[in-house]
Amino acid sequence: LRALAQDSPAVAVIFEARMLGTLYQAFRPESPALATSLAQLGRSYMIAGRTEAAERVLARIGSLIGNDPAEHTPGFLGVLQLRALLNAERGNIKDAEAGFVRAIAIAAKYGGVQGDAVGAYSFNLAALYLKAGRFREAIDNFLKALEIFKRESGNNASVVGYALLGAAQAYKEIGDQAASKALFATASEILGPTIAAQRPKPNWL
Repeated sequence: LRALAQDSPAVAVIFEARMLGTLYQAFRPESPALATSLAQLGRSYMIAGRTEAAERVLARIGSLIGNDPAEHTPGFLGVLQLRALLNAERGNIKDAEAGFVRAIAIAAKYGGVQGDAVGAYSFNLAALYLKAGRFREAIDNFLKALEIFKRESGNNASVVGYALLGAAQAYKEIGDQAASKALFATASEILGPTIAAQRPKPNWL
């Protein structure tokens, strides 16, 4: 689904909305159990560039589990990430960074430091650092995500290609053209020459 969100964000929104519709049939509308699926829908809205829709989703989640839920609350990590994504889009780098760092720590606490969620949150933190011009920190987190993605999804997964592309862009910004070129070439093999040639900025996961 993360790969789908990168490649076809509009399709990811439709997929998440259908999943949420199924849950609405299984639970009452005010059930906190809906928070996880709502957070995933909000994330898909962010990836698709629909920030206002994501903000409405976050407000809806707040009505279900409160605006400052405990970390064991259903959907907590998804909410934490969604809030960080919104802060990033608003240009609030400090709060976005704090949100992603906390999400990584909690995901590592419950799922291990090499867990899939840690990879996704590390990728988003790297994308934030790239956006903020903090290129060495971006590299560190793209490489961390890359290691996890390779183990969890295989060397040729789309998310691996996007992590490589993000790292290539960060290396280029610090003047390491050799590393950038090598990473870009590997990303091209995974994503295809058309996507890679566009060198899109890393989207959120």
